[in-house]
Amino acid sequence: MTSQNNDKQYYLKAADKFGWGPKTARINKQRAQLIQSYLLGKRILEIGCGSGLWVDYFSRLGYDVTGVDFVKEFVDQAERRLKGNFIVADAQKLPFRNDSFDTVLMISSLEHLDDEVQAIQEAKRVGRRFIIIVPQETPKVLLRRGLIFKHHLDKTHRRVYSRESVKRLLAENGFRIRAIVDTERLPAISIFPELFSAPLFLKRVVARVFFWIFKEANYYLELMVVADRK
Repeated sequence: MTSQNNDKQYYLKAADKFGWGPKTARINKQRAQLIQSYLLGKRILEIGCGSGLWVDYFSRLGYDVTGVDFVKEFVDQAERRLKGNFIVADAQKLPFRNDSFDTVLMISSLEHLDDEVQAIQEAKRVGRRFIIIVPQETPKVLLRRGLIFKHHLDKTHRRVYSRESVKRLLAENGFRIRAIVDTERLPAISIFPELFSAPLFLKRVVARVFFWIFKEANYYLELMVVADRK
């Protein structure tokens, strides 16, 4: 079985656990407003649309939105329930002509791909603006204490990103960075229930003791990067 087939089966099984599935996927209004503020034009493509909620959301706001995903079951479900255009396609070989879209979105999908460079080149070929949301590296202060962000638990993540690494990746592939924004803000004490397995009472005790010793800070799970084709 190929890596992609393995991933497909895992996505179908774990979709609701990680918030991709129709039962658990939700639109974060604050994130939606942030993304919309950077949209260019009306023709939007979302690569890795999963359950299709973002395609549906922006379609209902008047945008001409197409979503692609390599998992046919996700596409079939979205077509039955949601507004927008849905196509089964590989992010690394998109079935569109050059300049078919104004903005290309990849929301929590680039980190899943074996060949991130090919996906970025395809996004650049079919669209003028590129907006990605990717998992951020766990801060060193947490790593030193044996803690990680929850997205590290997803075995289909090929990589995580820092500001420096994502800037370099896009610059090397012909994009000009317009903005990099920390997203998914978590007050430090609220991270703890997601960081280790233990009874809820013990988690709360550990969190309070930890932040009695160490000053609380804000951490961000993800980065949103807005870039234009050079």
